[in-house]
Amino acid sequence: MFSSNKKTAVAASVSAVDKSTIGTIIAKGISIEGGTLKGDGNVRIDGFFVGDITVKGHIMISDSGAVYGDIDTNSALIAGNFKGNIKAVETIHLASTAVVEGAVESKTVVMDEDAVFNGNCRMTTSVQLPSKDAVTASTGVEEDFPQNTNHKSQQLPD
Repeated sequence: MFSSNKKTAVAASVSAVDKSTIGTIIAKGISIEGGTLKGDGNVRIDGFFVGDITVKGHIMISDSGAVYGDIDTNSALIAGNFKGNIKAVETIHLASTAVVEGAVESKTVVMDEDAVFNGNCRMTTSVQLPSKDAVTASTGVEEDFPQNTNHKSQQLPD
């Protein structure tokens, strides 16, 4: 029951992309191996692509699509299979049907429930954590967390 609803939600988000803004479509059943794709527009991959992709627009890998290579783009929606490194200026969205292996780097990374991600994630927006002194000043609490010095495994009582 849930999988059909999730697949419907993914299909809706893939369909929500304005088709008139997609400049390149690699259709289902089409395979391109050993290529390099570069451009200014938006790209949708429903088929199979092996190689590197550099686009200034948006890239979408549908649930029937697969890409093996590196991607450099403004934003990406991954609903299919991807193996490699992906770098996006704005957003990387892994839909529930996505299977991703590699490194992702972006300002924003969104991962839906049931998406599979094995790799490294690097957020390009730096966030400064407050210092201990700033926390103490704002809360009035000056207590350190206790250190666990007992590293031996403990037996639970029967």
